[in-house]
Amino acid sequence: MKKIPAGIIAFIISLLTLGMSFPMLGAVTNAQADDLFFWIFGILGVALIAAGRGCSAALDAWLGGIAGILLWMAFGGIGELDELFTHSGTLGFISFMTLYMIFRPGTRCDFHLAIQKAFKIESPLPEGGHWHAPHVALGVFWTVWIGHTLEKIAYNILGTHSWMVWMLLIGSLVSAPFLLYKMWKTRDWATAWARSLPVVVIIWVAVDILRKWNG
Repeated sequence: MKKIPAGIIAFIISLLTLGMSFPMLGAVTNAQADDLFFWIFGILGVALIAAGRGCSAALDAWLGGIAGILLWMAFGGIGELDELFTHSGTLGFISFMTLYMIFRPGTRCDFHLAIQKAFKIESPLPEGGHWHAPHVALGVFWTVWIGHTLEKIAYNILGTHSWMVWMLLIGSLVSAPFLLYKMWKTRDWATAWARSLPVVVIIWVAVDILRKWNG
């Protein structure tokens, strides 16, 4: 029997981890403990990023992924950072962050690397040592944030079955096989953990749209 690739294992664990965050946020809201857990999730997320320093590359990347989810639960879920009408600076800040994520030196994202190669500005990964947690956490946070923001624009401004919702649905469904194949080909654990949560989020967009349509 062929050994299951690290990428697939990381994807399944990341899918379960992200899935657990929704009922957890619901439980916090029902307990009226939003203010307390805003700080708990935020501080724990920062602590996990710090803990990644000096760990193995795989553990470092995994801690960064968990930190990214915790920070999103604090600032996105409880802080409602994706509410466009309450946080008027959301689109400006997310645009700035998107440019940083695309063009930052040493990115490990295949999509961002393709853009850098097209502009002939790709940079090699820095030599000596590693500390993946900050970049992985930021990547997870950014992916969830931009996904939520695009969905909010599509639903609240253009309509539940608007062309933009359809574009997000089709884009998620079409990219899913390629992303899963990429995870299947991923054998390095550090790369697997760094890729898994963003891949889960992209595929989750289709699940979320279909869930809303059937809700």
